[in-house]
Amino acid sequence: MFPGKRTHAYLIRLIILIAVLVILVACGGGATGSGSQGNAPAGGNAAVAPTTAPASGGASATTAPASGGAAATSAPASGQAASGGKLANPVTIEIFSGVQSSELAAPGPDWPITKAVKEQTNIDLKMSWITNNSEYNRLVLTRAAANDVPDLFRISTDIARDLGAQGLLADWTPYLKNMPSFVKDRDVEKLAPIGTFDGKLYALTTKNPTPFKQAVSIRKDWLDKLGLQAPKTLDEYLAVMKAFTEKDPDGNGQKDTYGWSAAVASDGRVTHFDPIFGAFGALAEPQTPWRIENNKLVFVPTTPERRDALQFIAQMNAAGVIEPDWKAQSDPDFRNKWKAGKIGIFQDDWCATYCAGNYDPFAKANATGKLVDIDPPVGPGGKSAVSQYSRVGNMYAMSQKAVQAGKGEAIARFMEWTNNEGHFLVIYGVEGDMWKRDGEKVILDQKNDYRIVRALANYGYRGAPEENRTIFDQTGTYPNGETIAVWPIVERAEKIAKLDVTDLIVLPPPPSDKAGDLNRLRYETELRFMTGQKPFSEWDAYVQALKAAGLDQWQASAEKRAKEAGLLK
Repeated sequence: MFPGKRTHAYLIRLIILIAVLVILVACGGGATGSGSQGNAPAGGNAAVAPTTAPASGGASATTAPASGGAAATSAPASGQAASGGKLANPVTIEIFSGVQSSELAAPGPDWPITKAVKEQTNIDLKMSWITNNSEYNRLVLTRAAANDVPDLFRISTDIARDLGAQGLLADWTPYLKNMPSFVKDRDVEKLAPIGTFDGKLYALTTKNPTPFKQAVSIRKDWLDKLGLQAPKTLDEYLAVMKAFTEKDPDGNGQKDTYGWSAAVASDGRVTHFDPIFGAFGALAEPQTPWRIENNKLVFVPTTPERRDALQFIAQMNAAGVIEPDWKAQSDPDFRNKWKAGKIGIFQDDWCATYCAGNYDPFAKANATGKLVDIDPPVGPGGKSAVSQYSRVGNMYAMSQKAVQAGKGEAIARFMEWTNNEGHFLVIYGVEGDMWKRDGEKVILDQKNDYRIVRALANYGYRGAPEENRTIFDQTGTYPNGETIAVWPIVERAEKIAKLDVTDLIVLPPPPSDKAGDLNRLRYETELRFMTGQKPFSEWDAYVQALKAAGLDQWQASAEKRAKEAGLLK
């Protein structure tokens, strides 16, 4: 699973995968990709849209320089300032990127980013746009199979590990000196271990630019009507849930309100119970189900704490305080329930609850309704966390071929430009036309033509307060007379108890040939424990079944990577 010494079997699987991808592309098929950068538009086929016509004889996924600039130079730029200024010689950089939304077109030849980059850095941008973002990862692998990796592109740790081992990616380390403000503002040095394999920084890892977005919300009007205080401990939470379920808090004379609700994801994983797991120190998201304890890597889903949390949820279910459809409903169903005024306490993305447009249906359906965010419950051992949180944001890769062509310093200069001179242009567009300042935030014009210009915004966002205020500093007045200011909720969410799993992001996913069965067994069995369909006397047998399904193999690979990253001694 890691760079360096790979098994013969793994190499065979990798070769077969790449061959299949090449065949799919050659046949023009509409294969579904595994990328997570957006939803496929109607029609399902990926398209790489050139900014201008493709260069003669070139691959269909690449384009000629958007500004008609010089071809890529094979000699390093000379006379360049360490962290800024124009390159002495023009350099062409190909950036492989998804558009801002699959519903929007790619920028055209008059894209203001291209002109500004050329004028301020002497870099000619050659953009290869992915107009179906769900195909992003597949197309990256396809180009890698053809030894045609783009100069600069966003990447995941898994793909960085594999392409780095094949010698297709360059080490960013020698070029960090050319992008000092980028390195400082994006926490690159702190996060470097996550993208480092065999001592080489293949994935330039940056901090998460968006604020923490999970919260527990409660019906304040129900608390007031029943004369209750906001709960703090797990026992208090359960008592309030029972009151919301049994004492007709909406006053309609019907037994149609509940203390809590949840949902089941498409892969079978139960969601919206994170604060309960957090109270037991038993949070275990699919990507980060580990914790480090006494210099040992512990798989949280098999721990006594996880079992205790599942037992508490089973107690909630047996008491009838969980809305009865939770075992089969999706996220939209879950949200429709609280918006209809049926749920007293729930955990969700706070913007999905309180941001403009999301709170409106609740306000219309509940004339006297009022939701407020509260702290997650404190468990029997004093633990509390609303959910997991990672400080990891975007990751970027630079091809080894680009470095061999002398483009390394130019690519670093472009990254520095997105953090300095080009920062506002990249994330907002042209000032005056597409955005304007309003105190500590920016007012964006959201015309589609302007959104298209912001196609590279993910390269520019660095998590500055001004950026987040631009998106989330909003106040709404609703039909029930309630006024909701979102920014105070943002600030409280930053301070609320949460579990930081940033260091654990370095750990690998389960082995590809075991992942399906392993995850299915875990998710299905946990649901059966929660609903009382499986007795907890079978816990030990369940743990052994997980090990037999591939957990031991996953544990070994994760421990190896943890030692490489310095997490274990």
